[in-house]
Amino acid sequence: MSMSNTVPLDPSSFYITTTQLFNEVGKFHWAAFVTNVQGAVTKYHWSTRFGTADKLEGVALHEVEAATHKSDELDIISGFWKIEGYIPRDAEALRTIALIAFAAHANGYKTIFSSERMCPHGLTCRTWLLAVIREMHQQGWFAAA
Repeated sequence: MSMSNTVPLDPSSFYITTTQLFNEVGKFHWAAFVTNVQGAVTKYHWSTRFGTADKLEGVALHEVEAATHKSDELDIISGFWKIEGYIPRDAEALRTIALIAFAAHANGYKTIFSSERMCPHGLTCRTWLLAVIREMHQQGWFAAA
């Protein structure tokens, strides 16, 4: 029996995902998957930027064709956790929050060694995502339960 790798995500929803890093036991990459009213998925995450001379790490936002249990790097996405009460707003507003959460760190670091491997700035993909969610909460993006 063949099973699809696609994970059905509800439209107009906010999900937190964790990905088991392939060569790092017990380490996870955190990201947000946000769907619009048509169900299109955008991934928001803090990551390495290859091909950028001035900053090697920063905020990445990109459309995802379909949510699956495998990342682009073939790591296993261990879960999609839907945050109930999400109130969708303009995608540009969420992009701004994502970038502002990184602004205190100049939206990127010049070397890979100032990233989550060393954490001298206290910023990891997890702490960045939590800062985004905290700002969204303060701005009323989540209905009170």
